[in-house]
Amino acid sequence: MDLKNAIPPAAAAVLLATSVALPVAGFTTEGIAKGSLAAAAHASIGNVATGSGFATLMSMAAKGAALKAGGAGAAIVLLKSMQSKL
Repeated sequence: MDLKNAIPPAAAAVLLATSVALPVAGFTTEGIAKGSLAAAAHASIGNVATGSGFATLMSMAAKGAALKAGGAGAAIVLLKSMQSKL
């Protein structure tokens, strides 16, 4: 396999997965979704430490980073597919 050509689709897949995984887990732009996996994790953690992984996921979701990442991933896939046809 040619790694130079495999990395952009792999990066796109991670970005697209992030755009789906955060909201599904309950990390939304409005905060933690009631009854979600994120809510259960938050309940077990208690106070969330600044800079922790959970805080980072909350921040990404609140800023809409997951949706932006998904859009970036889609753009990478599109550009890569266009490049291979030129």
